[in-house]
Amino acid sequence: MFNKSIKSKRRYSRRLAAIFMAGMIMLTGCGKTGSDNNTGNETPSESPTLVNPTTEIQPTENQSTENPATEDQSSGNETTGLQSSKEPAAQKEISTKTVLLGADMEQGKVDLPSPDEEKKFIDGTADFSFELMKLVLENEKGNNVMVSPISIINALGMTENGATSQTLTEMEKVLGKGMARDEYNRALSAYCKSLKDEEAEFSNANSIWIKEGIVVKDGFIQNCKDYYDSEIYQAPFDSSTIDDINNWGYNNTNGLVEKTIDDIDKEAIMYLINALYFEAEWKKEYSKDDINENAIFTDKDGNEDKVAMLSSKESCYFTLDDGIGFRKPYKGDKYSFVGILPAEGKSPEEYMSEIKGNDFIAAVTNPDYSKEVYVKIPEFSADYRTSLRNVLMDMGMETAFFNADFSEMFDLSSVDGNGADISDVFHNTHIDVDRKGTRAAATTAVEMKRCEAVEEKAVVYITLDKPFVYMIIDNETGLPVFMGTCNDIK
Repeated sequence: MFNKSIKSKRRYSRRLAAIFMAGMIMLTGCGKTGSDNNTGNETPSESPTLVNPTTEIQPTENQSTENPATEDQSSGNETTGLQSSKEPAAQKEISTKTVLLGADMEQGKVDLPSPDEEKKFIDGTADFSFELMKLVLENEKGNNVMVSPISIINALGMTENGATSQTLTEMEKVLGKGMARDEYNRALSAYCKSLKDEEAEFSNANSIWIKEGIVVKDGFIQNCKDYYDSEIYQAPFDSSTIDDINNWGYNNTNGLVEKTIDDIDKEAIMYLINALYFEAEWKKEYSKDDINENAIFTDKDGNEDKVAMLSSKESCYFTLDDGIGFRKPYKGDKYSFVGILPAEGKSPEEYMSEIKGNDFIAAVTNPDYSKEVYVKIPEFSADYRTSLRNVLMDMGMETAFFNADFSEMFDLSSVDGNGADISDVFHNTHIDVDRKGTRAAATTAVEMKRCEAVEEKAVVYITLDKPFVYMIIDNETGLPVFMGTCNDIK
């Protein structure tokens, strides 16, 4: 099904595209203020080797071929002309300290998912998306929130290819709701390819950044290349690497996300990063009469703000629990904006806490076409940054962050402490909605760190249930202050 949807638009592809758009757009709120919380198929090689460094990075030359800043030129498409994107963002340089690994590595051909795997992926991703959103909202007090489930599962999907034992079991349960790793790889890879469209710009780039001296396994790298088309970099993990990672994220989000990470933890040994970019024009353009430049938006505290409000008549109306919603299509009909208005007196957070992923899919993919719905959308821009560490642990990925087994990712003998955990998962999003269309971007960075080895010790049991000797000693010298024997208890 995903294979067919790469060539033509199919229903399941539309359904999960709706999840993608809902995850990126729903509940972003209005205004420019956001929360800034800093809060495979193949068996990995048994003989781990470091992928041979073959090429030093030349500025802008070795960036992803799907870079949104240059894709229009290479494909012959005109830029969309959104007010906020009249010109592509200038590319930022990657320093010569960062080395591209495995430039001669070929992306292998992978099997397509079965129809059953596609259905499991859709259902599982719906559950994951809404469960994650609910948990993120629990930590926010009415702040604007936006997450990109697709960006998040790409970064975590790469990471899953290095996990084994209980760590793998938990990641399979959380990400794919029980899908085996090879099933999930096939389905996610095919789905991301199906998101390409001639009218809308969709870019999905992945990269892995490895600290100098750390040895990674061939099987892990090959899976990430085959299924995720990952770029592999080796870097010193100093201040230059912070700039390089941020520049890579900037380049692959057309400048919408300027900072993917703030710093590099001294224990960090790897970053697995996804950058996602979306841009599309509305299917039907707004005329001058459709735009009210002096409309009012009332915020959660009752404050009134002046906004530009965009009015249109739509035909895709739906209800979900006690909320009413609509779909507004972009050019090409591959993507739609989804808006939902909760019932009077209910906050977006309260509303979302009651919604299940599959119920949302059923509502948004089977709208009521018999009604004409007149909608008004405010022009807005928002940024959001958060840590997903606690959220993912609450979802059931505890072992990945503590006492993990990523032995299929690393040769652990090259890691101080002989172990590695996920330190944190950083998520950054941006959205612009205006009279021309929508631009949205996200980056997700999984930070891997070395962990201290836990020395296994023999267990000894001593039970003083027979005659014994006892002493009271001076700890400094070890000399006994008192000595005695106990032959009976009175």
